[in-house]
Amino acid sequence: MAGNTPSGGNGLFGRKILLVEDNFMVGMSLRKTIEELGCTVVGPIASVREAERLASETDVDACVLDINIIGGTSVGVAERMGAKGTPVIFVTGYGSPRALPEAMVNMPRLNKPVDERGLEEALRRAIG
Repeated sequence: MAGNTPSGGNGLFGRKILLVEDNFMVGMSLRKTIEELGCTVVGPIASVREAERLASETDVDACVLDINIIGGTSVGVAERMGAKGTPVIFVTGYGSPRALPEAMVNMPRLNKPVDERGLEEALRRAIG
């Protein structure tokens, strides 16, 4: 699984991932999983304000975004990153994408608790 291919055999090694998650324990778990895939993680970022600032100032290969975060939702971050052509993967505790605009309901979405293999697969598909 995640820790088995740190040398780059999974196509993710060296990729930079923006992680937006306001739950500390979930954020640290996701960070660990993404780092075990060989990626560099920016975050976890807990607030809309900080996430939007980083989305403007930082170039990343993909984003993993909790939908509901401190200060609102990560929809603005997703829009900004999408405009740059950066893939977005949503993570949520909700079964339906009710917090998302119509244009985003078909974007990749993982339900919490996030399965490590599912996250790896979603990142590989998103990054190509």
